[in-house]
Amino acid sequence: MKVFNHRDVKAEDVGEGAFRVRVKWLIDEKVGAENFAMRLFEVEPGGYTPYHKHPWEHEVFVLEGDGVVVGVDGEKGSDSQTSSLRGPAFYRLRVLRHFSARSIAISAISRYGRPDR
Repeated sequence: MKVFNHRDVKAEDVGEGAFRVRVKWLIDEKVGAENFAMRLFEVEPGGYTPYHKHPWEHEVFVLEGDGVVVGVDGEKGSDSQTSSLRGPAFYRLRVLRHFSARSIAISAISRYGRPDR
């Protein structure tokens, strides 16, 4: 068993399509995880992740802050579901569901799921 402190992990810009979002890869293949990853996302006020989807379930725990999760109707290409949240809160996304996380206030988001890089 290994115990880590998230403060010791360097945050990286999420990259293309994201705005004002940084990620810390807390648990991944570098520390021996073969089937999942645990990441800590820091979403600044006004920040967001791009619309995207994964071929696996996606669980998200919001540590603090206010935000919205926007689901997309794949056929119509329009917002089909918008859910407001205030941390601490959590949500689960189905396989291959398009979504985007958007921050209204300072928030830190921890995502559990398979690695997607």
